Amino acid sequence: WTAGADRDLRYQRFVVTGDSPPDVMPGPVQTMASSDTARPQVAARGLAAVVAYTDNGNVPVQTSADGGITFAPAAVVIGTGSVASPSEVHTADVSGARIVIEATASKNGQLTPVRVESVDGGATWATRSFGNVGARVGALSKDTQTTSVLVEAWQNNAPGTDTLRAQYER
Repeated sequence: WTAGADRDLRYQRFVVTGDSPPDVMPGPVQTMASSDTARPQVAARGLAAVVAYTDNGNVPVQTSADGGITFAPAAVVIGTGSVASPSEVHTADVSGARIVIEATASKNGQLTPVRVESVDGGATWATRSFGNVGARVGALSKDTQTTSVLVEAWQNNAPGTDTLRAQYER
């Protein structure tokens, strides 16, 4: 969540044990980022976790391989926004080593839908821009034990009838 005058990004990890009723043990509140943070998106599957958010108009991503006990330093995956015209994260998802962030990149006041993806747990990132104007959302659907399929939807914002579109990988 974001909090404070500077909108710090904070998180708290909870450990759930037992059956009925379960025991919920809260961990300490930790600050993930300090400054003008907004719109955090969180995804977790197994021990892999990812947090993508807007920070001073840009989009950093932090990853965890230990269930959120620790996070890697932030990697700025979209660095073209500003506080006045920020880039924004819409969705984040993780499946194994694959991470997908759907966002809108702001550059010189123009908004462009982009997909930022890593296939190595966040060690490297690739960005793809799209021509439509509407925001994109995406989710990873586990296909096998080691692969996943990306499912996306977006608003086309074309002249005339406003169209909602979707696609999936195959």
